[in-house]
Amino acid sequence: SLSTMISMLEELAVDDPLSPARFSHSVHNTQAGLFSIYANNREASTSIAARQETFAHGFLEAVSVLHAAHDEPRPVLLVAGDAAIPDIVGGRSDAHEGSYALALVLAPANGSGDLELSLEAGAKASSQPGTDALLFLSWFLRNDPKEPRFRLVHPKRTWVWTRAG
Repeated sequence: SLSTMISMLEELAVDDPLSPARFSHSVHNTQAGLFSIYANNREASTSIAARQETFAHGFLEAVSVLHAAHDEPRPVLLVAGDAAIPDIVGGRSDAHEGSYALALVLAPANGSGDLELSLEAGAKASSQPGTDALLFLSWFLRNDPKEPRFRLVHPKRTWVWTRAG
């Protein structure tokens, strides 16, 4: 986790020895590994770090895993979460404030709540303040027929979710 990494950097700065066991808790896939141990889950997991587009890339990865199992598609758990980066390690001006976590279970299309994901050209700046995962969740839960599409606008691409049907 980020807090473990910061502690290790502080120890390194004063020449304290580093613990290899603690290092294993400082990498970006730590949480997925710990969850799989706790839940005795031997399924594959993927950890994605893509700055502001992490949620969208994670969603795409989860959909890809879901569709890769043609013979027997099974639900896929998508967990998105992040914490603000402290100034001591160069907090970004484009980062969100606070911490969040979101878990979604994606399942094969069944006609109820189905979504389509597509990409469009990006734009200079997003007009949406907030965290992508939480903006998506807000749109999804509103289930407003007047808002069949949700866009996450980023410089290189715009992610578009559309309610099917």
